Amino acid sequence: LIDEAAARIKMEIDSKPESMDRLDRRLIQLKIEREAVKRETDEASRKRLELIEQEIERLGREYADLDEILRAENRHEKEYMVGVNNAVTPEFLFGMAKGVRIRGEMTLPCRTARLAKFGFRITLTQGMNRQIRLMAAAFGYRVKQLRRVRIDNIKLGALKVGQWRNLTDAELRGLIPGRTDW
Repeated sequence: LIDEAAARIKMEIDSKPESMDRLDRRLIQLKIEREAVKRETDEASRKRLELIEQEIERLGREYADLDEILRAENRHEKEYMVGVNNAVTPEFLFGMAKGVRIRGEMTLPCRTARLAKFGFRITLTQGMNRQIRLMAAAFGYRVKQLRRVRIDNIKLGALKVGQWRNLTDAELRGLIPGRTDW
């Protein structure tokens, strides 16, 4: 029974986008620390507990925002440019577009387009961890380059690894329509 539960948890973690997985792991660490600090009665522990609670609340909001953006049911588009080790064929693009069975689960249909002999564009509405790499591997391809270029209405442009920029008001409104509490 414990093995089945552990396998299910591992599948859930493996299926999450990496950014959500990191947040989830940090939240688990903080909750464990919170339980340990709750037993202490000194002033420093009470202050630490307050800081932990604030961090859990902040990370919880961040996780919820990411979940809303990346969850497949919400159909937020994520567009990537991909370089692979084999020539991109119409059969490969068609197979990728209709969905691929990875980790025992069928990916959602997506859009694909050839960019070059060894490059293509793919637009997903799903956010499984390593999804594009696993989909390509199912056809005997290895991803050599992978770059996300767009999330919904937000074009990422020439951002470097680890670099970020603030979103415009228009981008925020387009990301989750109807949401006003940013």
